[in-house]
Amino acid sequence: MGERRQSHKAALLQDGTVLVAGKSSSEIYDPSTDSWSLTGEMVVGKDRWGGATLTVLQDGRALLAAGAVAAGAYNEIPTRTSPGGAMLSVPASHPMPDFASYSQAEIYDPSTGFWSAASALLEPRKFHTATLMPDGKVLLVGDKTAELYDPNANTWASAGTLNLPRFDWHTANLLPNGTVLVVGGKEGASTYTGTSRETEGITAVEIYDPATGWQLLDKIPSD
Repeated sequence: MGERRQSHKAALLQDGTVLVAGKSSSEIYDPSTDSWSLTGEMVVGKDRWGGATLTVLQDGRALLAAGAVAAGAYNEIPTRTSPGGAMLSVPASHPMPDFASYSQAEIYDPSTGFWSAASALLEPRKFHTATLMPDGKVLLVGDKTAELYDPNANTWASAGTLNLPRFDWHTANLLPNGTVLVVGGKEGASTYTGTSRETEGITAVEIYDPATGWQLLDKIPSD
């Protein structure tokens, strides 16, 4: 690749090339020539240190939404091998920085090779999920709420409140009937705030139905 990367996102574009985006830059892999090329500059903003989503829209463009950004003035975060393969690591003498949620979104247009700003999310998010819906909208799910991006209008709208907060690393899959199955996640504080080390996963599962909203399928057993 043209740049070293970790915790980036990759998406297969409709022309068969692969878009890779992370931190503050992106590049394209062309399997027909086995070559990489940098894209146009991304929208100026904070560096994304993982936790974003990259979704190919029905018209072939790609939506990069939100992510984890370093709180404070971090230009580069020093690297160090850390146990467990954490997304980021810092020298032992340096405390783990906080990583805040981000509300910026941008769109890559493969016909021009350039990025442009999309409307900002309703809420800052990181380690959320993004699901392309049958109507072309994109459903973002994370923490306590969800929202929908309409690429035709370039707007975000609320998709309701989940029955259970899901902080980080849940999954969301579109089912054949047009609903979305959301599984797992963490019930504690968000990742990289220094308060989530002892949190546990969630067993409860819920369904998002665009017509009726959220339905909890299984409750966590109480003591």
